Amino acid sequence: MLAPGATPSGPEIKALATRGYLTAAGGKVGDLIKIQLGNTTLPVRITDTVEALPVYGDTALLLDLSTTHLWLNDRSADLPPVTEWWLPATGPDDHTPAEAAAALRAGPTAQQLTLREEDAAARSTDPLSAAPQSALAALAVAAAVLATIGFAAAAAASASERAAESAILMALGTPRRLLRRTAAAEQVVLVGIGTGVGLLLGTALVHLVVPLVVLTPAARPPIPEVLVGLPLGQVLALAAGTAALPLLSAFLIGGRGRDVAARLRFVEDK
Repeated sequence: MLAPGATPSGPEIKALATRGYLTAAGGKVGDLIKIQLGNTTLPVRITDTVEALPVYGDTALLLDLSTTHLWLNDRSADLPPVTEWWLPATGPDDHTPAEAAAALRAGPTAQQLTLREEDAAARSTDPLSAAPQSALAALAVAAAVLATIGFAAAAAASASERAAESAILMALGTPRRLLRRTAAAEQVVLVGIGTGVGLLLGTALVHLVVPLVVLTPAARPPIPEVLVGLPLGQVLALAAGTAALPLLSAFLIGGRGRDVAARLRFVEDK
């Protein structure tokens, strides 16, 4: 990658390298390394490091265009053709890049142009392709269904196990309403803890999985990194729907009338 500059150098070319590039090359800041540019070997002095370079990621080398051109020209070597140019803006209110892009697009020659604002808008409106989005949605719905079935089965099993105990307590004079409240409170606590843990685990999995499936056309992680945002309203609605059925079943089972005498005879037979 070449960048325009104004200060020529002598027998070597100064460059910036990413930390990943230095790790792969086994070098460090201040080293003089040899790189191949076309049919010419360039002596490059690493002056500093950066975390990553836009488009090229965290394994790249940034050379000074002016210095490289002079170095090659002095040795009668050809400079490889430039395949892209970056036009920087002085700030958010600088419309020069957008105006230049509009002029080039209106020209007779087809140009491939990318504006930062357009690229950011495209990534924000459609960050994931249809396949990963559908897969994540299907996994979320499947997990919610399984959780609902598990909660409902646990509530039914708990009510069946507590039936004998409840019959004895009612025979001793415990109000039926108090037993209903106790059973419902138990299920609320269990379902609430399970739903909360599920939300935390789901959020963690999304933050781990999404950056792995969002890649550039070259199958590299995008620069800057992916920002993961969960739709809070949809997540809460899914969690509420998951918890609603087991809670409703707990209240219905807890409110079901029981023949205390028959239940006590069943306990005595056991």
